[in-house]
Amino acid sequence: GEYFRSRAPGRKKLVIVMPIWGTSTYPSRKISEGYARRSGDGVNVIWVYGTAPVFPWEELRTVPTEEGFIAMARDSAERYTAAVLDIQRLIDWADTQPNIDPNRIALVGFSMSALVTATAVANDSRIAAAVIMMGAAHFADVFSTCGDKAGRVRAHVLNDLGWSMDRYRSFFQELFGPADPMRFPGHYDPDRILMIDAMFDDCMPESARAALWDIMGHPQRVTMMYRHRSSFYTLTPLGLNFARRHIYRFLDKKLESGR
Repeated sequence: GEYFRSRAPGRKKLVIVMPIWGTSTYPSRKISEGYARRSGDGVNVIWVYGTAPVFPWEELRTVPTEEGFIAMARDSAERYTAAVLDIQRLIDWADTQPNIDPNRIALVGFSMSALVTATAVANDSRIAAAVIMMGAAHFADVFSTCGDKAGRVRAHVLNDLGWSMDRYRSFFQELFGPADPMRFPGHYDPDRILMIDAMFDDCMPESARAALWDIMGHPQRVTMMYRHRSSFYTLTPLGLNFARRHIYRFLDKKLESGR
């Protein structure tokens, strides 16, 4: 990753910006560089690159055997777990740094890393604020309905490997059920979460987005009238920086002072 470290003395807030693994670096780069520049010496920002995919979508959609698919999917679940643990280790490290205020640490996650962020927030009370953009709960439903690369993997498994949809959903429920936000009622403080989603999301189903909002205790929610991918344009001038402005204001407010 890349560390935008404040040169000013004293403990500063830390914002950890998560990637969309193995795909576009634009959302995480835009928020990392933009918030560091905007806040000047008042913030430390860590941009986690995430160049390697958690899910090797191309390999998963062409693997010729059921055994191979199961093994690759289980490896992906292990990488998801590792991503959550890496966040906790990063916070462990931040706790030891003289220039970081351990009471003002925030996470920002997008799409797949929004799912990871939701899991991490439920399991680590040191996270003072979190932005969950284009995330959801009911992970098995997400894998069973998401289009694009995930949809091509699903079509391959159903059409070429002969699985039923029920088996496909049950398989991913087994893999990702332990990480699903629905397992952690009461673990979220809605006052410290900003949820950004899309009305016409073609990856995160509406029921799964509503379930996430419910389990988190109805935090501030901004719903955009876009699909999954096109919603990320709201981090750019093309989308009038709509989501970016919401994220910046939220981080400013929630990290203004220690808890």
